[in-house]
Amino acid sequence: MQNDPAVSLTLTVANDYEAELVARAKERSSRAWDEIYARHYVQIYRYIHARVFDAHVAEDLASSVFLGAVKGISAYQYRGQPLLAWLYRIARNTVSSHHRTTLTHRVVALSTITELTGRVFGRAARPKELEGPLEADPGAVAERIDLREALAELPQAQREVLILKFFLGMEAKEIGAIVNKEPSAVYSLQARALNSLRRKLR
Repeated sequence: MQNDPAVSLTLTVANDYEAELVARAKERSSRAWDEIYARHYVQIYRYIHARVFDAHVAEDLASSVFLGAVKGISAYQYRGQPLLAWLYRIARNTVSSHHRTTLTHRVVALSTITELTGRVFGRAARPKELEGPLEADPGAVAERIDLREALAELPQAQREVLILKFFLGMEAKEIGAIVNKEPSAVYSLQARALNSLRRKLR
């Protein structure tokens, strides 16, 4: 598949277009920045939300990411890696800075990890007839609290890989471009993270 001329042509066209988009962004084109924002905001927001568990904070931090991108675009060199990978690196730094400066823990919205248990461990989602406030299901609340705490105890690299994989649905190659690791290393981090979570949640 990697040698498929059609695939190679598609990737070349995509890279050429993104390189041109970055060039226009460097020239402060409002249309270019509108497009970058429209194409990538949702993914950046979801990534941050999975790290801070607070919708309002995630919105603020996501806005900060794009502000940081505008300020830093002149120093950015496009080398064929997706622009989104650069935005994720800004987001990682933004979230890390937020965690360093936050003196008290915010209340975590348990609904943000409703689906992760099923995605990671193959557990069935809650039936439609049982949907409603999480507080109405003490067992579900306890399970999600345990999962949240187990995630927080993982090494940062393992937690990062799980968030990118299960919250954002990214492939190993895409994750590797963001965390600066080969796909094989990404698979290894993911496997170790899942094993750790399973042990912690037994």
